[in-house]
Amino acid sequence: GFVTLNLLTDYPRPKEVDYCGASVYKKLSKYLSERIMQFAKKQGSTLFATLLGAFYILMHKLTGSQDIVIGTATANRSHPQTHDLIGLFVNTLALRVNLNLDWTTRELVDYVSNL
Repeated sequence: GFVTLNLLTDYPRPKEVDYCGASVYKKLSKYLSERIMQFAKKQGSTLFATLLGAFYILMHKLTGSQDIVIGTATANRSHPQTHDLIGLFVNTLALRVNLNLDWTTRELVDYVSNL
């Protein structure tokens, strides 16, 4: 099991969840995008693992929790036989990290890369 993170919100949570979400889009500057990609490359990692590591740190800073579970979708088309098939192969993965606050950035990114 896992514990739901208690994130502070700008208004009280409703007693019943309606699951009506929204999207927020934020375009990063070309400079910042390039810097993040350079950082990921320097760490020997992917952009996804680097940003996911940063998101784990953000969730820790906002909640104080070290045991964090984040859901992500995967295309599930890692086998060449599935590349040309029609259909939805997406799976949702729960990626759990118990943050070690002594980890360096490289150690965190390495750990996240191997989830």
